[in-house]
Order: sequence, then C-alpha cells, then structure tokens
Amino acid sequence: MNTGGYRGIGGVAAWMGWPDQVTYSDREQKYLTSEIESMREALNEIEASGEDGIVLDTTGSVVYTGEEICRRLHRLTTVVYLAASPEKKIR
Repeated sequence: MNTGGYRGIGGVAAWMGWPDQVTYSDREQKYLTSEIESMREALNEIEASGEDGIVLDTTGSVVYTGEEICRRLHRLTTVVYLAASPEKKIR
C-alpha cells in the first residue's frame, strides 16, 4: 500500500484522515484490505510453524477483518481482550 511516505501508527492515522474527509472511505477500505492480507499471512505462518506461545499483536480493527479470520485467530491463538476502565476511555 502506498502511504505517501507516512510511517508508524501516527502516519497511518494521518494518511487515513478523518471520516468527514473525501479520501477517508477509500483509504479505510485500502487499510482494511491490507490488514486482512496481513492477518491471513500471519495466521498461515503460525499454522505452518506448529509452535505454541507466538504473540500476535493485532489492531483494534481486527474485528472488522471478517468471521473467517476471527475464527482462525481464536483457534490458533489465545485471544486477550484488554478493556479500558471508564476513567481511561476517550470520550
């Protein structure tokens, strides 16, 4: 994916922009497509390795990658959900 030279999570956020911007919808879809591809690749590697104890740190948007990926993630890894307390949530 060409991100125009942006780097890191801050760069991803800058590249995607805000939901009210004209380019947001297209970039959101490109990001999700890349995330799906990356998740499939990572899960394929985990499955092929047969190793236990591999840590896969996903983004919060992993829940939007679809049922197939979420089921594979659940089957191949231990999913840990970190919930923020009400005091820590951004409003």
